[in-house]
Order: sequence, then C-alpha cells, then structure tokens
Amino acid sequence: MQALVLKRAASGERGGVLSLQTVPIPELKHGHVLVKLHAAALNRRDEWSRQGLYPGLQFNSVLGADGAGEVVKCAEKKDEALLGKLVVINSATGWGPDPAGQALTFNVLGQLPHGGTFAEYISVPADRVHVLPKHLTPTQATRNFASARFAQLLSLL
Repeated sequence: MQALVLKRAASGERGGVLSLQTVPIPELKHGHVLVKLHAAALNRRDEWSRQGLYPGLQFNSVLGADGAGEVVKCAEKKDEALLGKLVVINSATGWGPDPAGQALTFNVLGQLPHGGTFAEYISVPADRVHVLPKHLTPTQATRNFASARFAQLLSLL
C-alpha cells in the first residue's frame, strides 16, 4: 500500500520530510479491525511532528491521526458486524481511568508503534471506530471529528 512516511531530513535539521512510500498493509492484532481509508485530515499535530516539535517523535512513522473509511477485515468474530461499514476513527488510545487526565499508556495514532491515517489502510482497535451516520461522507466526518476534538480542547482552557 502507499503511505506518507516521516523520514529524517537529510540536512540534519530537527524535523523531517514526508515521503510517499510503499509499505506493507498492517497486520491485524487481537481486537483490531482493518480500515480502508477514504479520508484523512491534516492537523497541527502532524505539522508539529514534521517539524520535529512533537514529543516522542519517531521517524519512519506513518503520520495522521484523523481518518474515516470502510472496515474491510476483523480480527475477531464479535466485530464482524462492522464489515463493510463506513466508520470514523477515534485516534486516542489508552487514556486510562481518570477522565481529568491521561495515563502513561495514552497514545495517538500516527506515531510508532501505531501507524497513522496517511495511508491506504490502518489497523485500529475495534472500539476506536464509530459507524458514520448516513448523512455524513468520510471526508465530512473526518473534518468534523478533528474540529470536535479541537473544540473539546478549547473548552478545557
């Protein structure tokens, strides 16, 4: 599959460059679904990563946290009702038990070891996808989901 991979800048600068590369389709882990992406949103986090400003930056990552597409494969039988469904991806994983703050296990798609949405396919935990309402396209859902997360952050200020 094709994916945008963050590579180290040859000039030795702190950031990196995005390179369109052929990479393997992700393998499904226990509890995951494979989503064929139809849309991905570029957000500030991706640009910060490209500039080398995002904490925990790892080169050779497929960037992109926000996306939507069609579930094409499930690791577990209990998730097969999602097959063929258009879904939006909630990219945050491992928040932890405290709603007021993230745990050390918190992670966002688009940094190793979790591939991001700037690819043709992504493997994500089944509980991180949400079936799209019929009135939304994958592009609309991706844009609106990224905007909703931004509005949520603003409400915390």
